[in-house]
Amino acid sequence: MDVGWLDGFVRAWRLHAQAGGPAGGEAAARILELFDVDGVWEDVAAHASYRGHPELQAMFEQSYQWCPTLIFDVIRARAGADFYLIEWEMHGEKLEIAD
Repeated sequence: MDVGWLDGFVRAWRLHAQAGGPAGGEAAARILELFDVDGVWEDVAAHASYRGHPELQAMFEQSYQWCPTLIFDVIRARAGADFYLIEWEMHGEKLEIAD
């Protein structure tokens, strides 16, 4: 896997919650162009997966609704011939709490 691809992915993905907001069209487009039309994002921590651009866009919107200031900082990233891994740390302020 191209390490340059991983760097671009990390830069784009850090702002995926903002991609689901009202001004997030450009950020969403940057992320989606990194995924095949039926690509899958597996969120291990949330026990969820999202297949294809429509589900990814819905996940961006859900993330924005949950925490509009959500951002991810990279702790470490590694890439090999057929894999990548990223350890993240999430930060943000939750502005609305559901009842």
